[in-house]
Amino acid sequence: MAIGGVLGFMLDMARNGRKNNEIAKQLKDLRRKYQIFVSSTIEDLKKERKAVIEAILERKHIPISMEQFSASNMSQMDFIKQTMDECDYVILIIGERYGTIDNTSIQKYSYTEQEYNYAIEKKFQY
Repeated sequence: MAIGGVLGFMLDMARNGRKNNEIAKQLKDLRRKYQIFVSSTIEDLKKERKAVIEAILERKHIPISMEQFSASNMSQMDFIKQTMDECDYVILIIGERYGTIDNTSIQKYSYTEQEYNYAIEKKFQY
């Protein structure tokens, strides 16, 4: 946001009777860096994933995606859920493929569908 935009934002808040501590909180939120989990199938959506991750980085936020995952003793889905819990937003990119099926899940859903279901369950912003 440009300086003029920030000043206009502050003036609007002041005109609406907001106190200084509320204004400071709102300005802090404007500068906050968000962690954003990027979910999709991999092979068919490489270009789209790259474009989304670049857009997140351009906006000075932090993309989290499976390419960054390291080895873990946890089940893959438990690790994904833990990682998603640390994020502020989830972006799900949908294509034509269903994705890799998690053979450890009772329902035999793909990891992408489980990520979607978990995001809905946790009421992530979308």
